[in-house]
Amino acid sequence: MGGPIKRDKLWFSCPFRHQSSDETAANVPKEHILPDGTVYRSVIDQFVRSPALRLTWQMSQQHKLAAWYQRIFKRKGHEFSSGIDPRAGQPRDANHAHYGWGRCGGRRP
Repeated sequence: MGGPIKRDKLWFSCPFRHQSSDETAANVPKEHILPDGTVYRSVIDQFVRSPALRLTWQMSQQHKLAAWYQRIFKRKGHEFSSGIDPRAGQPRDANHAHYGWGRCGGRRP
């Protein structure tokens, strides 16, 4: 998503990415049936979401300034490995996994 904010002067761009995967751990069954009959999936479920924002300003005919920032959210629902009971796996909250970076620079066309 993106476009002009002010015609021929200021533009924005907002890309977004969502990537998810489920991993299995070696020597751990994919499902466990609990004593109450509940089926418990033993996969390492995770996702990465990364929205970004870019602003470009045409300061003059000869000068352009661009600023960019990206925030990355990573979530793991269950983190465990071979030989560990998946019910003991710990989650990683995406709101507390802080990854972010930005850049600002100008150029002359």
